[in-house]
Amino acid sequence: MNREQLVNAIQFIESNIELPKYIADIFESVKTGECHSKIIDRFVYDYSINKSIAKIDFLNVILEYIKTLLENNSLTAETTENVRFLKLLFHIEEGDFYFHKKCEIEQFIKLQLGNIYNDYYVSPEETFLKTELQELFDLSFDQMNKYAKNEAIALLQRGISPFDLDLLLTHSEYSSLPSPSLASVHKEI
Repeated sequence: MNREQLVNAIQFIESNIELPKYIADIFESVKTGECHSKIIDRFVYDYSINKSIAKIDFLNVILEYIKTLLENNSLTAETTENVRFLKLLFHIEEGDFYFHKKCEIEQFIKLQLGNIYNDYYVSPEETFLKTELQELFDLSFDQMNKYAKNEAIALLQRGISPFDLDLLLTHSEYSSLPSPSLASVHKEI
């Protein structure tokens, strides 16, 4: 990540997300060139913030940043790199989102998957988005696939092909799906 990209990301966050004072101060230090993990520890200590509370605040900032990016249709390779940097800066480890923000990310992913499945087909761009969401929230393939299956169950029961929905089903799940009707098979031909 280059310096200009980092400053742009921080300015974007500052203009779109209400930040706790100590996080705003952390961002000011990062913008001025102090970009190391000891900054975080110093501000958390100076503001007498419990480390567990700080972790939740950091997760909230990153989650709001991701939401804002998606609302503005601005999720790109560059902004994904920004999220990776923020997770590194704030010591966000794999599993932190799932452990601390599970309900929020489940609702968020459900909304995004609903948007993806609304036309009964997952385009290559939407497949990329699913993969990016999985990576941004440090979810395993199985966790993301479970969310996708939960969201697509009604479509699957109506006979929409799981292949059109970018899902991986077990044999028993696939076998329990309704057989495609002759009309839908004829339509595909």
